[in-house]
Amino acid sequence: PSFGLGLDYSLVNNRTDANPAFNGRDILVPKLMLTLPIYRKSYSAKKQEETLKIEAYGFQKEQLTNLLLRNIQTFKSEYDVSVIRYELAQSQIKRLNSTYDILLIDYSTKAQRFNELMQIQNEINKYEIELLKTSFNTHLVKFKIEQLTNF
Repeated sequence: PSFGLGLDYSLVNNRTDANPAFNGRDILVPKLMLTLPIYRKSYSAKKQEETLKIEAYGFQKEQLTNLLLRNIQTFKSEYDVSVIRYELAQSQIKRLNSTYDILLIDYSTKAQRFNELMQIQNEINKYEIELLKTSFNTHLVKFKIEQLTNF
């Protein structure tokens, strides 16, 4: 509860159209105020509602942070897989190139194993395409990570 004490003072001019009693006297009115909170439960409920809203905003912030971290980790693992696949394709191309050189020498001296030579060339082409795909994917994932982190 709250209490208040006050004094109200009003200046009054003389009236010319009528002549009431105490005409032109100033007015002094003492005031006493008492307020009692009748709806205390609604005040408590509003306070609790605001507390819960603040807590909900905290959870939303945490959820957004977790989502960003999860996306970055996913993109990082995609990047690592792409790098590994790129290195694997490079090593396979080196191995197949040495095999191709051996078969090419055999074909140029004996005119044999042409089909095997073409199969090896097809595999080299397949791994070169894989190199391009993994290189593209690596750059794409790097762009996605930069896009998430540069805000």
